[in-house]
Parts: sequence; structure tokens; C-alpha cells
Amino acid sequence: MIRAVFSCSVLFFASLPGLDAQNPTAAPSALPIGSPTSLPSIGTVTDAPVVFAETDIPSQESENVTDETPSAAPSDPLDIEIPACFTNLTILDDVLLQLPLFEFKKLTLCPNTIFDIGKTSDGVCCIEGQFPLLPVSNTLIQCGEDGRSENNCIFSGGEVHVLSSPQFAGPTALNVTIKGMTFRNPLLSNAVLASRGDITFDDCIFENTASLGGSVVALYQPIDDEEARRLEEEERGGIFRYMDPEFLSRRIQKTQANIKENFAKVKAENELRKLQGTNSSIGVLERQFVTVENCVFRDNSQGPISSGFFQSTVLSASTPFIEMTIRNTLFYNNIFDGSKPMAASGAVVKTASSALRLENNCFIANSFVGFAPVQAFENTTFDAFDNFGSFDPGVSCEFIAFSEGIPVSDSQVVCTGYDLDSCLLPDAPTLPPGADSITPTPAPTRAAAAGTPFSVHYSLKMLVVLLPVFWLI
Repeated sequence: MIRAVFSCSVLFFASLPGLDAQNPTAAPSALPIGSPTSLPSIGTVTDAPVVFAETDIPSQESENVTDETPSAAPSDPLDIEIPACFTNLTILDDVLLQLPLFEFKKLTLCPNTIFDIGKTSDGVCCIEGQFPLLPVSNTLIQCGEDGRSENNCIFSGGEVHVLSSPQFAGPTALNVTIKGMTFRNPLLSNAVLASRGDITFDDCIFENTASLGGSVVALYQPIDDEEARRLEEEERGGIFRYMDPEFLSRRIQKTQANIKENFAKVKAENELRKLQGTNSSIGVLERQFVTVENCVFRDNSQGPISSGFFQSTVLSASTPFIEMTIRNTLFYNNIFDGSKPMAASGAVVKTASSALRLENNCFIANSFVGFAPVQAFENTTFDAFDNFGSFDPGVSCEFIAFSEGIPVSDSQVVCTGYDLDSCLLPDAPTLPPGADSITPTPAPTRAAAAGTPFSVHYSLKMLVVLLPVFWLI
């Protein structure tokens, strides 16, 4: 086992630049939505409901929640039936808003389907495509009935595929699992995670991505009440200004009504936890837990603009409020060897101040120019065991490079090697890139670009401004 704790100076950071829309090149062909079914067949109630901090509960004085607020939004033409499986993420998002917040939900995406994520331009989403996946608490979203990546639920294009954000789904995303998905070629990142709580990617494939921000970006950081109020005021004239008013009102109403309806239940459970000596809700929720397990990251490469330290990487965790676990995962043929400054050197994982655990992973046939496949600095707490990697002549350290700050030379890092001489993962590739094929079959069908007759407006450009990513210019 490897454990290390380092401290260094504070990182400089700024926001990611805005992104312009690109015209899609492939004409989608419609795939019919599955036959409607009753609600109990989609979700089941669990005896372990999510526990929210009391700060999550909207006050009676809130302008959006009053004693007259209904438990659900009034019926309107946008309400839909729940399909047996989803071919459209915009419809999935609408369904998630209608389901009980504190009950476990299992929702299925239709196998052999390409989900084209829409792009933003001038504050409008989602052009020629669908919503990104916006997780809410107590949710399992899986590909096919058994949730396997071989079922080919493919997310493609758009700025972000999975967006966990307080601005859209509330401040907490607790007990969320995304299972069996394939993520390809976003403009920004496959997943941007900014909500507290916990989210797990299980048996997912991240491939063929040359984005601006890497595959999985974890950046949750709590804010005090004064900062929260300031951001709320900014949002009214900022990001929420880009959303369709009818849709935004409906989303806020349903989310807050769900929380309010369960207020007494949540408060009682919080008190019970305190009496039992377990973690209080505040302690549990003021952190972000990210788990990546049984996944594959393959054929990813450095994006067109990779001068930022946390951009030239596959996974990143950049605040002291994040605990990231990566286990039973393969990193194969990822290439980050562009002619960039050493401060922006390529790596599979970069972390600053976060807690990182690597367990039984394999790093095979990757190519980096820089310090190591894994870089850890800025008070990082690190556990690593049962990891294997093939030799990469482009890096200074075989496996992990520790440093007390952002390194610019080999003398500023402490190296640690792998502790296994062979990969323990089943079916891990051993041939050079291109010599073997792990393309899933059968070929998926591209889903319809739009499943509802309404347009929703919001800006990922503005969202990124509100969700800072550590970045060196």
C-alpha cells in the first residue's frame, strides 16, 4: 500500500472558456420509445432514504415555495408517460423531476442507441440534440436490463455528457449510480461533477475523447451562506436567464416541493443518526464522493487547448472536499504527449488536496510526456495498491509523481512505482494499440435528436463560469 500526504502552495485558477456550437454532421434516425408502463415497474422504494442537510430544505419565506406550493407541478402538455426504456435524455430528465426525490429509482436507457447531446450557442440548448444527463439523488441509471457496457448506450458530442450541478438538480446528488454507459467525444468533458453527495460510474467506457477538460472532472467546493446568497443573485441575472422560464419554473417547483414534502421525515432521520452516533447529515454531505469502478478509459488524447494543468488529463480532483476512488479500471492507449510546458504535462489522474484511492487498476500502452501517469500534490492523501502498468519512456516516474507544488522539473517530484508485475483485470489487452479490437457489437442506432416539442434554454458557458476549474494559463 502507498500512502502519502503532501502540501504545497495554493493553485491559481480561472474559469474555462466559452464554447461555440458546431453543426452536426450526422442526420439522426428516429428510434421509437418503448411501450409506456406504470411507475412501480420503473422505481422501487428502499428502506434507506437519502439524508439531507437542513440547509437543503427551502424555507417558507422562499419566493418559490409557499404553503400553497403543490406536491407536484400542475399537469401541462409537457408531462409524459414513463417508457420501459429511454431513447431520449430530455425525456429522462423530465421524468426524473416527476419521481419522488427520497425514493430509489431505477431507470433504463435503451440498448444499441446513440444519444446525441445537444450543443449550446448564444445561450440556447440543446441544438440538434438532447439534454446531458442531470443526476438526482437515489437514482440508478443503467444501460439495458442488466446494465452492461456491452449493451451500447453511447453518449456522443455536446459539451458535457453528465452534469451534476447545484444549479440544475439541487445542492446534493446522493446515492447516484451510472452503469454500463459509453461516453465519446464531448467538447468539454464527459462528466463535470460539482454537487456534494456521491456518484458512481460502474462498467462505463470513456473513449475517443480529445476534449478541453478531460473525461471526469470533480470540482465540488462548499460555499458559506453569504457566498450562496451572492451566487443566487447572480444566477437570477446569469445562468437562469438562459433557461426557458416555463421549464425553469416547473423544475424548481418540483424539486423544492419534493424536498419540502419530506422535511419532517428528513429531520427525524437526522436526529436519529445523531442519537446513534453515526455521521451527521452535514458531515456526510459537505463532501463529494466519486467512485469509478470496472470501467475502461481508452483511446483518449490531448485536446486542442491543453495548457491548463487540469486539462491535459483523463480524471481530475481539485479541492479538499473530494474523495475519489478508482478501482478495477483499465487505462489503455491514452495519448497526452503534445508539445506542452511541463507544468501542463499529460497524466491519467491529477489531484490537488483531494483524497485519492487507486485499487487494482491497469495502465497499458499509454503515452505521456511529463512526470507520471498519476500526479498528486497540494495536501493530497493517497492510497494505492495492486496496480500494474506498462513502461512509458515519456514520463519521469513509472507510476506516481508526488510534489509539494506544481512541478516544473524532475527534481521537484518524488517517484513511486507499481506494486504488481502483471495485470489482474480479466481480458485486459496485451497487444500494441491497433492490434486488437474491443469494439462492441452490434452497431447502435442513433436516437432521435428531440423527443419533446419544446426548447429549453440554458448556457453551459455560464455554468462553467459559476463552477471554477483549477487552470493555469
